[in-house]
Amino acid sequence: GEEVITKCSTPWNFENLKFKIQQKGSGKPSLCQNCNNNTGNWYGQAYIDVSNTFIKFARDERVQPREGFNLEIPQMRPLEFLKQILSFFSSIQGSPLSKEISDFILKKEATLPDLGGFRVFMYIHVGTLHKQIGPLVEINLTEGISQVSELTSFPFGFVLYYPNSVIPKK
Repeated sequence: GEEVITKCSTPWNFENLKFKIQQKGSGKPSLCQNCNNNTGNWYGQAYIDVSNTFIKFARDERVQPREGFNLEIPQMRPLEFLKQILSFFSSIQGSPLSKEISDFILKKEATLPDLGGFRVFMYIHVGTLHKQIGPLVEINLTEGISQVSELTSFPFGFVLYYPNSVIPKK
């Protein structure tokens, strides 16, 4: 903590800090070993492929913030990509999101079911900040209160909206 305070100009700048790379994911066990190994083996490469394609494109094309662009991802496996994202959110929550989503993730051959009202949104994240938040409450002044989770790690951020969680504004 002292090193962060004394050496960093901003809380998200870690350039001058010493670190040790550890292969422990986010550092806390949140899925059983079997689920973690299966989801990583089945879906991890699809996520890595999309991430690496985007990173290479962004660097080669020098993409600027708030600038539109077109990106083709050859051989993209969107179902595996989505399953990996949903497994990330299950891990953040520390429990299954729902039985339907668990079955969807843990049955490799499963196709996209009705997600029961869960909605996943993706955005581009170019900073060094990594965060895992959830579930929490979002207050929207026009729509009301929703339960959400968020996962942000370069190059993407994801927000998961929980079903039936909107409490309408009065």
